[in-house]
Amino acid sequence: MGILKFNHKIKTPHSIDVDTELSHSLESSVLDASTTLKYSLPQHGITISEKVNNKNTLVATLEIQPKLIKGLKKTVEVKFDPTTGKQSALVKAAYAGKWVNLSTDVNFLSSCPVVTSAIVFGCPKLDKTYLLGVQVGYDALSHSVNKYELSLAYHVKDFQLFGSVRNHSEFVASAYQRCSDRIETGLQVAYDHATHGSNFSLAGKYDINKDVFLKAKVDSNSLLNIAYGFALQQGVKLTLGGSLDGKNWNAGNHRVGLQLELES
Repeated sequence: MGILKFNHKIKTPHSIDVDTELSHSLESSVLDASTTLKYSLPQHGITISEKVNNKNTLVATLEIQPKLIKGLKKTVEVKFDPTTGKQSALVKAAYAGKWVNLSTDVNFLSSCPVVTSAIVFGCPKLDKTYLLGVQVGYDALSHSVNKYELSLAYHVKDFQLFGSVRNHSEFVASAYQRCSDRIETGLQVAYDHATHGSNFSLAGKYDINKDVFLKAKVDSNSLLNIAYGFALQQGVKLTLGGSLDGKNWNAGNHRVGLQLELES
């Protein structure tokens, strides 16, 4: 069993982009489809997009980047499901400075919003960069902090280290290394103090040439994921993928996938 995916992107000279996505599950025979129209006014820093899927769910987004304040971006997203009548709104404000990033999201899932704010500081030192980030979530309905996270990162040209603690319970550490112009590797370790569960994963990417790549990932649950992608011609990309369950080799839980991307 597996998944078939199709993605077609069209860029027009009139600042209108059309993105169509199709996904078909061979196991459940479920088809998911969506089309996104994006209209840009770069001279005013405005982008308007509208997305509709085959369940008739509509998502409209307005993004504003004021020219007077460089690095500031404001976003309003409205979602409506005519089948259930459910609607929601998301308001975002973000500022990206040279060594500080600020963001606040206000999610109106109900009459009382959920607010998530984050701040990231950067400290450069020669060719190295140290980052410190804090994120806090507040639920106005329950009048409580529902999420808090502290993150640290270290970055040089071809190497990155990252660690985070969420809600005093979830711990994540990861490392990324670009070994050469063609080879990239990464690993991640996660531990949940509440459930005493842990997970480890190792991934790598090899660019055979500028048009062909090979990716692989294995984790502590003995799941092996492999992807092979190549360009058939300019604007046409094909990716073949598979997921192998090493713990249940004879149980038939393996997956295969195919993705075709068109861009014009």
